[in-house]
Amino acid sequence: MINRNITIPDLISVRFNLTNLKFEGFSIDPSVDLVSLIGNDQATFSFKDFRGKILANYMYITDPPLLADIGQIHFENYNTTFYMNGYSKFNDGILNITLAEINLEMEPFALHFDGISDTSDVISRFLTFSGNVIADRL
Repeated sequence: MINRNITIPDLISVRFNLTNLKFEGFSIDPSVDLVSLIGNDQATFSFKDFRGKILANYMYITDPPLLADIGQIHFENYNTTFYMNGYSKFNDGILNITLAEINLEMEPFALHFDGISDTSDVISRFLTFSGNVIADRL
């Protein structure tokens, strides 16, 4: 359970609560090695076809009471593939890591706030759109 209060002094505070957090259907392609060592100083980190769903109940209210909602949140990731290749070297006891390649392929994800307030629909659409635009840019 998460209980937080976020305050912007002299303007607004938001109290929110997240309960009954559940993770369902998480999987990755087992044919791809998570970490592969190539020589003494090069390694790759990768996963393919990562998918899953996160479910929870939420509640928030602002003070002053401008916005309030209670409901369920669903986050679904349909297919994500990530690949990172890099080199490492120790210099005078300091680890230096150089990333040679990073590749992220991500199908659009879905984030739904199913609440009693109309703001839950607006927030769902805005966060899903923003997150997918950022993922496309990466």
